[in-house]
Amino acid sequence: MTALPRRLAVPAAGSGPGLVLLRQGEDAETQAIADLYAAEGYVVLSPEPEIDGIGATVAALRGRSECTGKVGALGFGQGGKLAYLAGAEAGIDCAVVYHGTGIEAALDLAPRIHCPLVMHLAENDPQVPAEAVARSQGGF
Repeated sequence: MTALPRRLAVPAAGSGPGLVLLRQGEDAETQAIADLYAAEGYVVLSPEPEIDGIGATVAALRGRSECTGKVGALGFGQGGKLAYLAGAEAGIDCAVVYHGTGIEAALDLAPRIHCPLVMHLAENDPQVPAEAVARSQGGF
């Protein structure tokens, strides 16, 4: 596997808990969001949004001297689905999902998630079927 392009943002203190930022969009927007979380004290690593690289990204972040240990995943859109998958497959400490495009195909993985998970899904989102929203509200 080839190395994934990554963006890194480090807090002013020089260290902190890790955050894998998963989002699609312009690099400048992704870096701006990473910088916001770094300002809050997180060491933020943002890979290209491909699930094959999330486990490696988590390991790389945990291995950085700036990362003080715990690592979470935060995702927007398709990155939200990847944050959910990271909760099931990448050994993260927490996951936060915004929008979760395509998440309906992965809801059966919920029993494999053993970390805190927060999902923000819109009730009338054309990208996330109403059945997926209802199913997620029912605690799987």
